[in-house]
Amino acid sequence: MSKQATSWFHCGRCGSLFESLPGDQADRRCGKCGFDPSLLARVIPPPPAPVAAEQPAEESAGPAPDEPRRHTRTVRKRKNRHLMLKLLAGWSLVLVLIVAGARVMWGDPREDRDTGPSTQSGNSISEADQAQLNQAAPKCSEVLAGFLSAGGTEQQNQFVLHPVETIARMTRFYALNPLPKIDPESLEPGERTIFRIGETPVVEATFETSDGEIDVAFHQVDDEWRIDWEAFARYSEYPLALFLAGSGPDEAEFRLLARERLAEERKDEETLSLIFYAPRFGKPGETGTPSPEFLIARDTEAGRMISAALQAEQEDKRPFGAQIDPGDPDDMIRIRVRIRRSEVEGERKYEIVEVPACHWYESDLPGLEPAAAKAPAKD
Repeated sequence: MSKQATSWFHCGRCGSLFESLPGDQADRRCGKCGFDPSLLARVIPPPPAPVAAEQPAEESAGPAPDEPRRHTRTVRKRKNRHLMLKLLAGWSLVLVLIVAGARVMWGDPREDRDTGPSTQSGNSISEADQAQLNQAAPKCSEVLAGFLSAGGTEQQNQFVLHPVETIARMTRFYALNPLPKIDPESLEPGERTIFRIGETPVVEATFETSDGEIDVAFHQVDDEWRIDWEAFARYSEYPLALFLAGSGPDEAEFRLLARERLAEERKDEETLSLIFYAPRFGKPGETGTPSPEFLIARDTEAGRMISAALQAEQEDKRPFGAQIDPGDPDDMIRIRVRIRRSEVEGERKYEIVEVPACHWYESDLPGLEPAAAKAPAKD
C-alpha cells in the first residue's frame, strides 16, 4: 500500500510548521504547543525536492559559470588562427613576388628570351648559354658584393682573377688612382651577357650606382667566378696625363679609348690619325684630357688591329662576341696600347710600340681578327 500524502500546516498560536494528513482530523495537534489549528491552519506546499546532481555541461539549459571564459578563449583561438593564416598568405605572396622579380631581373632559365637584358643589337645568346648565365648571375653578384664590401686591397684581392699576380698591380694602381667607394646596396642591375675568351666563360654585367654606371666582367675559374679587376679598374701601368706630362716610366701600357680623326677625309691615306683618352671610372660617357695626335701606318700589325676595332665599332660588334653596349662615347673604341716617350732636341715625342688587344679584358688574345681590316690599295 502506498503511503498517503501529507501536508504541512501552520500553527495559528505559536507559528510552527507541522505535518499532518489533509482534511478535518480530530487528532491534528501542533507538536510544539498542542494547539488544534484545524480552523486556522494554512496548507503549506511541501518543500521542493532536493536539487539533483549537477548535469553534464551539454545537458544544461544555461551556460556554466566559466562558460563565458571558455567562449572568450575559443574566440581568441579562432582569431589567432585567422591571423596566422593571413600572415602565411602574406608571406607566400612576398615569396612569389621575390621569385618573380628575380626572374625578371636575371632571366628565367625555362624561357628562351629574344629580348631583354641579356641581348643587344637584336642578337640573342643560345639556350645553353642563357641557362649558364642564369645560374652564374647570383654567384657573380655575391662576388661583386664581397669585393665592394672588402676593407682594403688585400681583402679585395681574394675576389679577383689571378690574385697572386694582381696584388702588386692593385697596390701600385690605387696609390695613383684611388677609386670611389661603392656601396653594394646601391647597385641596380642593368644588362648582362655571357661569352667566351678562348675556352673560358665570361659573364659581363652593367650596374647603375648612386654616382654613375660600372661594367664588370667575371671569369669562371673551376666552379668559381672571379672579377676581371684590370677591366673593372681600367688598369694602366701609369696615369696617361702624368705620362704625357713627362712623369713616370718612358714606356708603359695603357687601357684607353681611341677616336679616329678625319676618318672620311683620310680614308685613302696610308696612316691612321688617332687621339687617345683616358676613361673615367663610373662615367662611361666621359673622358679625360685628349692626347696629342698619333699616326699609325695602316699596314702594320698595330694599324690592322686598330682598323679592325674601328670597323667592328661601325658594325656595332664587340670583341669575343660580347653583346652589351659599354656606353662609351660615340665613335670611340677600347684598346690596350703600349706607348713609348722620348725627347728629341728638347721636344717630347710619342710613338705606339704595340697594340696588344682591342679590349680591356685581362687576356692577351686580340678579341678581333686583325686580318678583317684591309690596307688601302696603292697606286
